[in-house]
Amino acid sequence: RHTLRFHLDGALAVYGQLANMDDGTRWDTAEARRDIDRLKNLHVNLVYPPTGSLTNALHMLDPEHAVGQRLIAAKIKVLFPLAGFFTKYFLLQDDWPAADTITVVSGNGMTPAYKPQEGQLFYLDSEQILCQKVSLLAADQESPLCYRLKCVRGANRTVPVRHSPGMLLLDLRSLDTCLQDVRSRMKACAEQGLESPLYGFYLADDKPGKWVWDPPLGPDQKPKKPLVIPLDDLDAIRKMSRYIDYRFGVSTHTPVKVVGLGEEKVLERVPYADLALIYVYFFHMKQGRLALTPGRVETLEAIRQALPPGFPFLGLLQGFKYVYSEEDKKKGKTDLEFPSPAQVGYHLSQYLQLGPLGIMTYLYRYRPSSGIRGFWDQPDLRRAIGSYYDRLANGAE
Repeated sequence: RHTLRFHLDGALAVYGQLANMDDGTRWDTAEARRDIDRLKNLHVNLVYPPTGSLTNALHMLDPEHAVGQRLIAAKIKVLFPLAGFFTKYFLLQDDWPAADTITVVSGNGMTPAYKPQEGQLFYLDSEQILCQKVSLLAADQESPLCYRLKCVRGANRTVPVRHSPGMLLLDLRSLDTCLQDVRSRMKACAEQGLESPLYGFYLADDKPGKWVWDPPLGPDQKPKKPLVIPLDDLDAIRKMSRYIDYRFGVSTHTPVKVVGLGEEKVLERVPYADLALIYVYFFHMKQGRLALTPGRVETLEAIRQALPPGFPFLGLLQGFKYVYSEEDKKKGKTDLEFPSPAQVGYHLSQYLQLGPLGIMTYLYRYRPSSGIRGFWDQPDLRRAIGSYYDRLANGAE
């Protein structure tokens, strides 16, 4: 049915995610191996690492690590995450040409997740900017976490220009180090006569979003107008895509480049990718019910039709999770209704008629302490999905 090289051994890609760690970084190797065995039994052949740790993602490609070994043996490929790791700051203010400083916001602007470092090399448009000195501008709880960077503008013979607020800064050196780490694990596989589990790179999430900051009340206790800055990740995506081609070459064996599409306006990302992951959840996470509303179907169909003819896409069909709020817990709402096995089977079959390259099983399991449940915790749902994937694997669907 499909002959594109993006398929895995000729099979429809079934895309899942290993269960997240409690803090996003700790790695229980035995538990991860059990997860891989469970996913293998469900015919999942493409996985995304747990969020929050590049180290764990590299372990999944390493033929010397127990998790990498298990993935290689199971013939499960890995979609390696680049989204968010190298675009940790966005531009708030550019002082050029009056001064060689820029002001950036870290993370979501309120948590000290990242701090720029002296010597970091950032890309903005065609300009390279070398960070020389970092000053924290705001550290109280009512102010965004901003840094002023004294920089060498136009580093490496690039041309300094004034940039627009909201642009994401690409950390080029860290990206290059990561890609070389990936290449070293691919080489280790080749030296042992093994096929690398790397499938490709995930460049960007469904949409860049916007940053909203509500200033504290003034002396008159009247609210001030929020500061809203749309974020722009297109330039960073373009450069990541080209840098992957530079490091890995362009051939039928080049890792696949994947971008998320959550709305039509981000279709401008498509020229820099090989494959799209369409984010249209069919399960309503906030209400704990199936939500195949006409609007969601129309959004999915609009994105699909707007793609270039024949451009392959994966579908984020399943979002079997529910985040319990503190209010839910107080009211004892910890067993909300999930879709029935019959509903899942019906919507899977309807979705596949749209011609996706694959479907994503997200999320299949989370740790109980997270307050999020996946379909693995629903025995009837798990059996239904397993049965459906059996038929997919055997060509019956």
